[in-house]
Amino acid sequence: MKNYRNGCTFLITMLITVSFTTGCGYFKVSQLEQISPVGDFSTSEEVIGERDLVSEQKITIDHSILELDQELLFVSSSFRDTFDQSFFNGLTPFQVFQLYMYTLAGEDYETLYYFYNSESMQISKEQFITEGRNDVNSAYTRDFMKKFNEVRKFDVWTKQDSAGVQFVLEAEHEQFTFQLFREGNMWLVSPNPLQ
Repeated sequence: MKNYRNGCTFLITMLITVSFTTGCGYFKVSQLEQISPVGDFSTSEEVIGERDLVSEQKITIDHSILELDQELLFVSSSFRDTFDQSFFNGLTPFQVFQLYMYTLAGEDYETLYYFYNSESMQISKEQFITEGRNDVNSAYTRDFMKKFNEVRKFDVWTKQDSAGVQFVLEAEHEQFTFQLFREGNMWLVSPNPLQ
């Protein structure tokens, strides 16, 4: 039981934040709601309060989100070689989310470390990599990614300086929101990205 909890804790830690946690309470779980069918993309905008413009987009794909197009494969390769976040300039929150999850699926923890703003990191890169490569934690990451690989519907919301990508793991009927923040002209992964 202890190994299960440690593995679960690390998986959540890797997906939620790079700081240590002691439980699985960061995920917000809700019942699966019926969503009316949408086309490939639909957008709407609304004003929240007096200052936050929100854009909402429903994205339905017919293939695995882990299959990147040529543009994102180039960005992924270039970023992996240099860890230069300027490759994220001009990318949408959904594209950064795709790159992050693609990197997580490949268990490339060194590259994953650089998706975060360096000021938000609370553990060293070496510790992050060591924890990620732990056998138990790797098994839980692989299990999560198998389920995530089946997801085809995503809701993306964008505010002025923050964004989120919501999705449901159908097998567990669990809804997750992956959070990002804007820094200049690029989107970076929030310190607690998956909630």
